[in-house]
Formats: sequence, C-alpha cells, structure tokens
Amino acid sequence: MERDVRFAAAPAADLWTDRVMDLYAAKDAHGAPLVVLFTAHGVTKDTWAEYAELATALAQRGIVVAVSNWSQLGTDESTADKVVDVVMQGRAVQACAVAFAVGRARRLGADPRRLVLMGQMYGGNLASLTALAPTVAPVRGCLDRTRRWQAAGLVVWDGDWLAGMNLWDSYGADAARIAAAVTPWNVLSTAPRVPVVAAFSDNTAQATQRCEAGTSPTWLAQRDPTGQMRQQLLLVDAFVDGCVDIGDGTTAMVAAMQAEGIEADVLELDGATTSEEVLDPADRTALVDATAALTGSD
Repeated sequence: MERDVRFAAAPAADLWTDRVMDLYAAKDAHGAPLVVLFTAHGVTKDTWAEYAELATALAQRGIVVAVSNWSQLGTDESTADKVVDVVMQGRAVQACAVAFAVGRARRLGADPRRLVLMGQMYGGNLASLTALAPTVAPVRGCLDRTRRWQAAGLVVWDGDWLAGMNLWDSYGADAARIAAAVTPWNVLSTAPRVPVVAAFSDNTAQATQRCEAGTSPTWLAQRDPTGQMRQQLLLVDAFVDGCVDIGDGTTAMVAAMQAEGIEADVLELDGATTSEEVLDPADRTALVDATAALTGSD
C-alpha cells in the first residue's frame, strides 16, 4: 500500500488542496485488473474506514486499487451555474486520477486494459460519467495529463441517478441543468458499451428518497423536463407505493442502460449493518464478488 500519492497539484492554495490517492496491490500482482475508486462527494478517503476495507478486500482478490480524493473542490453552490462548475471540476479531477493510476498500473502489476471505475453516491455518479462520457480533460495541475485509457467496466453503489437531493429543489427549473451535469441519462445512447454493476443499500434512509404521491411530483418535473426519468420510473413501477427511493432510481437507470444495449445489473445490498458509512460484511463480499466478476479476476 502507498498512501497519499499526489496526482494533481492545486492551481492555487485558496481554491483546493492537492489531490491524493492510496494505492493497494498484492506483491505478486502481474497483469491484474485495475480499479479506481472514487469517494462520495464531501468525503475523503480517510474519513470513512469503509474505503480502506473495501480496497483491501479487492486487493486480496488480486485486484490493484487506487482510492482517490476528488471532492471538496468548492463550496459555493449559490447558483446552478456554480453547482455545475463544481461538478465539472470534479469530473476533471476524476479524469486526472484515472490517467495517473493508468500511468502507474504496470509498476503495480496491473493491466490498464482491465480498468474498472468504481464510486459511491456522487463519486459514483461522476465515475459513471467518466466511464460513459470520457471527454472531459484532466484538471489543470494533473501530474499525468497525456495518458490514454478506456474503462472496461463500471461499479456504482448508492448512486443518485435521479439527482434527488432535497437541497436542489430550491433551484427550480435550473435543477434540470444540475441533473444533466451529475447523471448519465443524456449520454447513454452514445456511451461505450461498458458493463455496469449498480448497487444500492435498501435498508437505510437515503438523501435521495422522495416519498410524494402522484406520478409527476414537482421535484421530478424540475429535474426531468423531457420526461425521460419519469418514463423509466413508470416502466419499473416506481410510483406504485407513492415513494421513489434509491432502489427505484437504480432499477430505472439499469433498465435505461439495458434498453441502450449496455450490459447492466442491479446488486441489492441488504445487510443488517449496512449504512451510508459502512458495508455489512456480507454486502462487502457481494460487492467485491461483483467487481471481481466484472474484471474477469474470478
């Protein structure tokens, strides 16, 4: 394990600090898959012990893992423009993290052609965009801007596929621009056919859970002016119980991916101790198994 390996230098001290990652690899790794794991927004790799636990479990299965700090790039979300700017900064940092990890892959015993992107919550949302719409250039200050890569797989857990955070309700019609920036709905038709595992925790109250009666609640209409999200939610009977939760959003996104010819599967995490901050041991094993299968390391 290598800790706090710098992959991007901050452009100015008052904007954000240097970005760092932790690298995990078995000593005898050779031609191993490479997983780049992005933390949740507002969370560092050192804040939640779960990232180290998960990376260690993956490394024990013969997978090289890079756990990246990418978020906390800005705190001003006073307008939709500023929210989108923070999101795009995050995507640029993620592009840098992937390029940097790919550049070090062979040194660590990994085959960069077996690259899988992985992330939690909004780290997962942006990981999905990095994999499915890999057109954003690495951030200025990136220590490896030229490395080329293409994801061979994607794993997201607790992704907010509906951009359902309550705090965005206040943006009104501008919430649609935020939703377009942080979810992959608009890029599915042109995305590379990367196999996807979409996991969700069904036993915790999620920030994305919206329990509002009716098939066209205001919060969804604000985010979904084309009706694309609503149509997919209808197809998976998400409105039957009057509550659109994180499982409904995950199921709807997977159905939309499948409709575009993307090989996508839902993984339900239902362990008794799973929460936003920790995975039940059985759920951690399930997530590791699914990732190992996606990387071909089983």
